[in-house]
Amino acid sequence: MDFLDTLIGRPNTIKTYKSLYKIHIEPYSCWHHEEWTEQDVISYIKKWREEHNISSGTIKTLTMLLCRYIEWKTGNKISVKHTLKTVSRQQQENVIEVPSKPILYSLLDHAKDTDKSLYYPMVIALFSGMRKGEVMGLRWGDIDFKRNLITIRRSYDGPTKNGKTRLIPLHPRLQSELPDIFPKNCDNYLENKVISEQFDPNKNLQKLCKRRKIKAFTFHTLRHCFASYGLESGIDFNKIQKILGHSNLSTTVNFYWSSKYKPEDIDLTFI
Repeated sequence: MDFLDTLIGRPNTIKTYKSLYKIHIEPYSCWHHEEWTEQDVISYIKKWREEHNISSGTIKTLTMLLCRYIEWKTGNKISVKHTLKTVSRQQQENVIEVPSKPILYSLLDHAKDTDKSLYYPMVIALFSGMRKGEVMGLRWGDIDFKRNLITIRRSYDGPTKNGKTRLIPLHPRLQSELPDIFPKNCDNYLENKVISEQFDPNKNLQKLCKRRKIKAFTFHTLRHCFASYGLESGIDFNKIQKILGHSNLSTTVNFYWSSKYKPEDIDLTFI
């Protein structure tokens, strides 16, 4: 039996596991050996960070997959819980680097002039804090232009990362720019995806950074920019946490939202 056949979960979860395995674990099969330690797993994780700059959530999933793979292949059981704590602690110690506002806005302007297919995903991610999958899965029916709210119901290929729906404010820039690409003469336009062309924006973004001679960053960094700019401007930690859809933000604060909070009350003009 192949290792992938042993994975258990919902169809979308299994699909994600298989994709992560093939991209981040299988290519390093030459490293596989019979004696594994927790430090070996951490070494893998460091390599993933250096080469792919992936999120902490993905790091956790990959750690779980790698530990399961090791047990399946060698019989050696490495504590997933302890390894995740170690990885999480090291991740928190890393300083998240984000481009400055002038650099980022200049990049956005250039994308708007040269690559509209990249520009709209970028501007949505930056001014909402949404994940890449959430941006690519956003439908017109999820946007309430009258109340200036966005309901995040899904990722591009399934439910949101934590399986929950959340409500966030619609930034004034999105209020003014999104109608430019609103579908015309379409009976079921509310079901249409806002980003009609489904693609991975990271490749286009890397090329854009190279053309502008800017240190390359990933599409996920736009989410970090949203949070960083907000916190720098004095926006409450809890409000940023709620908009991002995290159950907690261990790298910044471990607070939960008040049930009295209303997303309509948040002022997003800090961007």
